[in-house]
Amino acid sequence: MKVKIDKEFESLLVPLRPEELQLLEQSLYDQGCRDALKVWASPHGDLLLDGHNRYRWCLKNDVSAYGISPVSGINNREEARLWVLENQLGRRNLTDDQRAVYGKKVLEQRVALSNKQRAKTAGRSNRKVTNLGVKMTPELDETKSLALYRATY
Repeated sequence: MKVKIDKEFESLLVPLRPEELQLLEQSLYDQGCRDALKVWASPHGDLLLDGHNRYRWCLKNDVSAYGISPVSGINNREEARLWVLENQLGRRNLTDDQRAVYGKKVLEQRVALSNKQRAKTAGRSNRKVTNLGVKMTPELDETKSLALYRATY
């Protein structure tokens, strides 16, 4: 199975700090790539959603023994983007500020998906989507978005 790196999805990731990358690489040397790479089986091929650092290490070190796990329930690019953002939000090493920023991004993506679905149900074009549902406002700062995100779980 050929895995493709999507530039947009990769841009959503929180980069590892140098010491985190060093620990990951040492773990990969010692134990191999234990965790499967998460991919979306898109119409354009298997796009990598999680495991970018592991995948690059495997390619660099000519390691082909890595698992690939398709993520089910993703029907389009917007849902894949939401999956990436929610997965990043679940990382243990995020600072409170990063968590707030990702909480806001998750909320914005959920709103966009909800509005798109409402537009589809109403038979309207995507141009009129913003008039159908929740609207993000400038007043919704990162602190508020984190509180709202936590309240949804």
